[in-house]
Amino acid sequence: MESRVDIGKYDAAGGQVLLWVFTGLNAVSLVPFFIWDFNLNLLAIALVEAAVFGFLHYRSLNFWSIWYENGDIHFKNLYKKQIVRIERFKKIETIGISRYQYGLFLDDNTVYPFALGPMEDLKLFFKMDREYYAKKLNAKLLELKNGRSDA
Repeated sequence: MESRVDIGKYDAAGGQVLLWVFTGLNAVSLVPFFIWDFNLNLLAIALVEAAVFGFLHYRSLNFWSIWYENGDIHFKNLYKKQIVRIERFKKIETIGISRYQYGLFLDDNTVYPFALGPMEDLKLFFKMDREYYAKKLNAKLLELKNGRSDA
């Protein structure tokens, strides 16, 4: 039995639950203002906040916790869970503007975005190589993939 290798060190489902908690707290905090003094300015503020939270929820839909275990790569967030064979792995790259957001690419060019945890971000803060973590994970996953294809 092979050991588990964490690819994304950020708990995507936990982040999504926390986002729902903040959304609920925001909605509950607006209720007394609507009851006591409803006006169009308050409605405009509520609509802007709803748009911001809607955008954040939309962006978090395809953010994943990713790990390798027993020949499979597991993708999980609050809404979905998927499992693919390691043979479908293509590469890991830094994506987006942030140097700590990564994408795992499969052979059909499907991208699974993931992030590092805060501690990993802190460790990499002073590194000058933007692709350091991606190179390290690519080497590890290619080794696991080649080991599986040889067996």
